[in-house]
Amino acid sequence: MESYRAIKEHFINSLIWRGRKVAAEYFLTNTLMRLKKLNEVAPFDVFYYSSLNLRPLVFLRPVRVGSVIYRVPGPISGHRQRLYAIKFILQAIKDSRDSITVERLALLLTSIYRASKNVAVEKKMAIYREAADNRSFIRYLKRKL
Repeated sequence: MESYRAIKEHFINSLIWRGRKVAAEYFLTNTLMRLKKLNEVAPFDVFYYSSLNLRPLVFLRPVRVGSVIYRVPGPISGHRQRLYAIKFILQAIKDSRDSITVERLALLLTSIYRASKNVAVEKKMAIYREAADNRSFIRYLKRKL
């Protein structure tokens, strides 16, 4: 199992905009303080377990067979699972102007932690639905390996 530090550093590095890592760390600190006000649980636990809940176990890989490209479900490594979980979180909290706020991130992390329905979980479930639909193409993935 990964440490809090690995997930925290990956999240901060994903938040960095124009090389401002200190601003990203400040943003995460403010989010954790907001999570402390929203929940009875420790804020790092909410952050950690919400990122664990959002990790996909399979992902769709493009495999070209002839002139057709199939999206084939296949296994995904731990690092890429974390990458996609963070990507789902950041895409879910962006609005039309691509701005991210502490309040939206805290509310999203809380809803993921409590396993309620939200945009990020819907993205994960959409991948699972498409993987189930495309499971007949797994034979192409095995041929490719």
